[in-house]
Amino acid sequence: MQKTKEKNLRDLDKYFQSRGFLQRIFLFCALIAASAGAIINLKQGFYLFFYLLIAVFFLLSSKMGRGSLKSDNYFWVKDICFGSGKIDHVCIGPTGIFAIETNDYSGKAYYYEGHLLMDGRKKGRDLIKEAKEDSSFLSDLIFEKLRKRYYVVPLVILPNAQIERSVKDKKDGIWIGDEAFQDYIIKSGNYSISKEEVLKILDFLIKEKEKSSDDTKG
Repeated sequence: MQKTKEKNLRDLDKYFQSRGFLQRIFLFCALIAASAGAIINLKQGFYLFFYLLIAVFFLLSSKMGRGSLKSDNYFWVKDICFGSGKIDHVCIGPTGIFAIETNDYSGKAYYYEGHLLMDGRKKGRDLIKEAKEDSSFLSDLIFEKLRKRYYVVPLVILPNAQIERSVKDKKDGIWIGDEAFQDYIIKSGNYSISKEEVLKILDFLIKEKEKSSDDTKG
């Protein structure tokens, strides 16, 4: 366990160091633009500076500022049980905490009047309700232990379903989509968490899972 923690810390160090390096590049480019404006023309320099800021911002946000979900910047915990419920997957990383309700339903997925329908009919489980409960429970659980409130982003993921375009949106506060959409939501998250917080939450959830597993065996 200790070796795993040390490796996780090293991996996160690499991520945050690279993010700091990119921020320095950003400032360097801004200085070049400002200098060019002073030399050429104040008005032209202002526009150059402005457009450069926008270009670099989107570059950092879309590509360099986030880690790949397959990298060591994101950590996954599977099957966290509570009472009669269970969170299928929890993802923790620099962009936030995500509670993911997964189901292997197949067919066309629709959203209608607060319900997720498959081929026009309701299925057994109310996935939207379960995702809300998962998010709320996990947020309360972390607060109870760490005394800090984190928003947990709820997702419903249907890897085998044909997701209608109208469903790929936030419905009742829940993101619904396939696995590619899941990766996009996680990488685009804007709930910034420090490396120390990521490891602290990860360590707590692993212990919580082991505890619930022991309780089940007992």
